Amino acid sequence: MLLNLYCTFCLHVHSERLKNLSTAKTYKSEAKGKDKIEGGFFGKFILCSNNEENFVYIDDSEIRYWVRKIIPFDLAKDKPNLLESLQAELPQFINFINNREISSPRKTRMWFTKEQIHTAALEVLMNGNKTFINKELEQILSDEFLQFDTEELKYSVGDLVEKLSKHNIRTSSFKISELIKNMYKLEPKNSTYIKYHMSFSITSKPIVEQSNHKGRHYTFTKEMFKD
Repeated sequence: MLLNLYCTFCLHVHSERLKNLSTAKTYKSEAKGKDKIEGGFFGKFILCSNNEENFVYIDDSEIRYWVRKIIPFDLAKDKPNLLESLQAELPQFINFINNREISSPRKTRMWFTKEQIHTAALEVLMNGNKTFINKELEQILSDEFLQFDTEELKYSVGDLVEKLSKHNIRTSSFKISELIKNMYKLEPKNSTYIKYHMSFSITSKPIVEQSNHKGRHYTFTKEMFKD
């Protein structure tokens, strides 16, 4: 089944439907004016796109996609009767499929492990899925880990909205909460936490100071922002 997805606005919707179908054993089909009929389902999806960075939504823990960057054919060697040539080879190809020996044993519900299907093209896609706000937030926190020389940074949603605002990026608390939940898989804690900030000594030397705050906050580790 060949799907071409062009609508970036619907990436999350398409992704969830594909994820559900990729492991589904049954599928309900519905003709116009008729009741739904449930039947067995087995399908593999091939997504084709020239957009390398965000043709489908995918996170760091996803194992359903094997992403390949296909090098275009050399136009000088292009065959005008390529389709006919491929059709002529179908019997040999089917014979190969029927008699081949499976070289990779099944190791997960999607057959392959995350490491087996990891490619450079997959890295490009995962990085491209990161929103502009997420990329900016990553840059801000990465800089602060170096600036404050610490292994942990703790911030509330309000703190992060304020930091982004200082970089001329307006966003809502809801969007930041969703981003942290989806991208970093973090849950907030309601307790006292420490925030760092730069100050200057009497001799005008820059120093790191800290202050205590109380409320719902998230803990970010330096390890999360390593390349």
